[in-house]
Amino acid sequence: MNVYAVSGLGADKRVFEHLTLDVEIIPIDWLIPNRNESIKSYSERLSAVIDTSKEFALIGVSFGGLIATEINQILHPEKVILISSAQTKRELRPIYKWVGKSRFLKLIPASLFNPPRFLAKYIIGAKNAQLFYDILDDTDLNFVK
Repeated sequence: MNVYAVSGLGADKRVFEHLTLDVEIIPIDWLIPNRNESIKSYSERLSAVIDTSKEFALIGVSFGGLIATEINQILHPEKVILISSAQTKRELRPIYKWVGKSRFLKLIPASLFNPPRFLAKYIIGAKNAQLFYDILDDTDLNFVK
């Protein structure tokens, strides 16, 4: 069985490095979203890399879990594993819904999404500092506009 994995926003396949399973984990890389693209349409584009000729499962972390849930509705894998994620938008905390519906994030300068490394490590509560710094160094925050 193939296991396809979708990381959270701001992360990549390294989030799965310490996950021990008896199967190979195949990471799905994020794509740049099209303007005004729905989550369903975006998930369909991401799912194009999945080989559906074999049994497969999905793993999603954080926002990647929401994407995995959408892909589940499209391709119907054998299993879907969510890590630190909500299964549906109804499970999101009200503050996240409010922030998403308001245009509040567009008012915040993108530079504020990239705080000093020591502060970001503290805010996020990262225990593996080197992995955390590697991910931050490889993350391009220019997409926040």
